[in-house]
Amino acid sequence: MYRATGPGKYTYKNNAANDWTVLLYNYDIEGKKLKKEHKDFLIPTVVPLLKAGCGVTIFGQTSTTGTVEFDNALAIERVNDLLYNLRAWVPTPFPLGRLEGRGKSMALSVTGRDNTEDEAWRAVWLRVWDQKHPPPDLGGGTINPNITPGSPTLGNMSSALDIIGGVVSIVDLGLDIAATYSTVAAVATAGTVTGVGGLILAAISSIIGMPAIWASTDALAEFNGTVQGYADAMQDMAEQYQDNSLDRKPVKQWPALTQPTPHIFNPIPTTTSEEFWRKGQRKGCNEAYLAILKMEVNPIEVDASVGGKTSKIKANGKMVLRALWVSTRGNVGSKIVSQVNDMLRSQGKPLFPTH
Repeated sequence: MYRATGPGKYTYKNNAANDWTVLLYNYDIEGKKLKKEHKDFLIPTVVPLLKAGCGVTIFGQTSTTGTVEFDNALAIERVNDLLYNLRAWVPTPFPLGRLEGRGKSMALSVTGRDNTEDEAWRAVWLRVWDQKHPPPDLGGGTINPNITPGSPTLGNMSSALDIIGGVVSIVDLGLDIAATYSTVAAVATAGTVTGVGGLILAAISSIIGMPAIWASTDALAEFNGTVQGYADAMQDMAEQYQDNSLDRKPVKQWPALTQPTPHIFNPIPTTTSEEFWRKGQRKGCNEAYLAILKMEVNPIEVDASVGGKTSKIKANGKMVLRALWVSTRGNVGSKIVSQVNDMLRSQGKPLFPTH
């Protein structure tokens, strides 16, 4: 819910002659507009540099009290509002670098604090310098209130193409769609759960490693239900992103993820094994949903072919689901089961459904 938070605040750092990093903060909660104090600072300081032809890069942020979709969109809106004002004050063109907004996904990954308001994160950064090309990043060092633009998250903001929060589509960026989706799907579902690989299957892998599941019929029934619930949920979520027209829309305009429900058609079990199987279905469905949500908050970074060259891109949960759909030709659930069986086989265990 929108709430005013008082006067706008700002701080800045001189990186070198005519090279400044500026932090405009204490935006209103859920507010995207510059405040009077922000404008009063920018007009006599940044605007003259832009009128002289200096380049600028802008980066928006939010706190973590909204949803991922809402906060990431709000971060972009704050960037766009600042750019709108700069262009109103400086009608002549000036070199414009990357315009990025990373809302809850970035704040949560850096602070680890969900549902938290912080005036320093309700903010927009900009860097302006006297070069005829825009700044590649936000500069280094620490700027009060004790935020470091040179950190891996902020200083390297342009190291990966901003597909998630950007304003262009996958097609417009010139990505090799088939190759990129194949890579994203492979990284997300790698059978060996190391690093970012196997993020989707991490929960299943941890269950396979538990000796207790192989000790009783009921535990095996629950495991089988977990695999079924997981695979069904991944299939259902991926189906939400099967439309090929999505590749021509910015990812931030893709539909919001709908939480899946387990495929339990007869809720009253007739045996104890059925009861445990259905318990597993509910568990697997929930684990699959959480796996995708984690990638919404912390996107995975993969190599992609862009205009014939290899570049880094960030892929969030929605992109992973789209990639799974395309790379498996819609057989996402079967792909999950196949990967689970590969893990079972590697550990000398019976394949799904286990007995």
